[in-house]
Amino acid sequence: MAAGTETKPGDRVGLKVLFHVFIAAPGARPFATVACLLVAGLVEIIGLSMVIPLVASLSRGGAGSTSLLGSLGAGVLTRLGLAQEGVGVILTCIALALTLKSLLSFAAMSFVSRSVAQVGLRLRRGLLDAMLMADLGFFADQHPGRLANTLVNEVNSAATAYNQSALVVTELLKLGGVLVIASLISGWLFVVALVAVLLTGSILSRLVQLRRRAKRSQLEVSDALLRRMQDTFANVKALKGMDRTGPARRHIETGMQRIRQEVLRAQTTRHAVNAAQDITMGLALCAGIYACIIWIGLGTAELLVLATLFLLMTNALRLLQAQQHNFREFAPSFAACEAMIAAARSHAEPDDGTLPARFQETIVFDAVRFSHGRRPVFDGVSFAIRAGEIAVLEGESGVGKTTAIDLIIGFHRPAAGRVLVDGVPLADIAASAWRAGIGYVPQELLLIEGSILDNITMGDDRFDRAMVRRAVELAGLGDFVDSLADGLDAPVGVLGARLSGGQRQRISLARALVGQPRLLILDEVTSALDLDIEQQICASLARLPPEVTIIAITHRPAWLAIADTILRFDGRGVATIRRERATEVPA
Repeated sequence: MAAGTETKPGDRVGLKVLFHVFIAAPGARPFATVACLLVAGLVEIIGLSMVIPLVASLSRGGAGSTSLLGSLGAGVLTRLGLAQEGVGVILTCIALALTLKSLLSFAAMSFVSRSVAQVGLRLRRGLLDAMLMADLGFFADQHPGRLANTLVNEVNSAATAYNQSALVVTELLKLGGVLVIASLISGWLFVVALVAVLLTGSILSRLVQLRRRAKRSQLEVSDALLRRMQDTFANVKALKGMDRTGPARRHIETGMQRIRQEVLRAQTTRHAVNAAQDITMGLALCAGIYACIIWIGLGTAELLVLATLFLLMTNALRLLQAQQHNFREFAPSFAACEAMIAAARSHAEPDDGTLPARFQETIVFDAVRFSHGRRPVFDGVSFAIRAGEIAVLEGESGVGKTTAIDLIIGFHRPAAGRVLVDGVPLADIAASAWRAGIGYVPQELLLIEGSILDNITMGDDRFDRAMVRRAVELAGLGDFVDSLADGLDAPVGVLGARLSGGQRQRISLARALVGQPRLLILDEVTSALDLDIEQQICASLARLPPEVTIIAITHRPAWLAIADTILRFDGRGVATIRRERATEVPA
């Protein structure tokens, strides 16, 4: 989870949010967990109830108990035929009851443990599916780092939030069980226990707030230092070149000293709060026992159960406060995951086409109108691209060339008019089937961290090494790959940092070619290449099978020389120039 995520939003997290996470988390098993805990609480009540008649029998010669809990225990022993049995048998039954209670609690926590992993998996799947089905507008509004952070770190924190919500519910049920047992002993004891729970809970809540404020201050200082370090390392080349690393280091050192102070403050506060919690619990225990002895007048047997109740109550309160604190810390991550899924789903790409994808004749823009927001791009544009030809789109920046490509791929839909493939509206064709026949190289070149082979196949096991090698040759990358000791398995570095801009372009081209597409779409794919390499690539692409159609955005002479059709965009319309393809690519 990113630093600072759990600060102020977490302070507004209440029980409503907690129960929402506990019940609505995907993959959770809340009802099985609660059922086990409720049965465990009932078994615990029965086990403790048998203590009262046992102790009463030992201390008063078998006199009965006046409390409901004692009567319940006596009734259980009578039904089991153990009322006249010895101490050992009854203690064995009590031990079995408490053991069964522990096993049921373990089963409940086992449900929670399995659910934590399942919640994380289901959230990641939901996020991934929603993101991959979203349109380009969604990705235009989201930083890639934020998407990755949500998918990895925020989901981890969201699963932890679910875990903490389940633990809070567990402790709440335990406290409820304590109050039920108290009410079965004495109505006044129930009142005393309830008041003790409320007062102790209030005091502990205030103590936890001190810890939360100390941690928040530490996170804010850490976040400021993180931003400072990111800015420094992003500009390290300029800083070193001008010998300004000294001032940058002093700024970072100041932040480090502030973190040291905040860590010391947070640790001191944590230990002080723990000590205050122990004092509060001890005082509550003594005050409760005093009230029960002096005011209520409980017998020895009930006092024994009472001491156990207060220990259970104080321990549950301590855990409850700690788990609530942890839940408040991680709950914003659960909300962030839900918000990201909702945002991605609101941008879901329309894909209601059902017809098969066939491209044997033409792609036609028929009076297409399209705008990016309020900025009009096309206003009744019409043109055609014939199957099997090389079509070059040229024009100044911002006149709609890339938008035309996006409309052909199906990233956008026209506001008016139609994009037709062999006379069929593109919207009526199944998007996945249409795109499966496309090889696409966008203008933004991004390689993944891995080998050249990884970057060409992108993990698609349909492409064997022979297919990759063919694509490498067509992309003019063969000599470069052969010069590397590891060949196709040579690493490219982070984002292709070990390669030149031209080499990255050719790997992206090979990535588009490896699937042997019937429609190859290239956006400034050779802009970083030397002329002779570009000419070789153009010559190779011109020799592709005649059923392959190439659409390229470029203004480079080598491409204009091999073009069958030139589409000139000028911001008002598109002029179509049909020509004979040159037999040789000029220098």
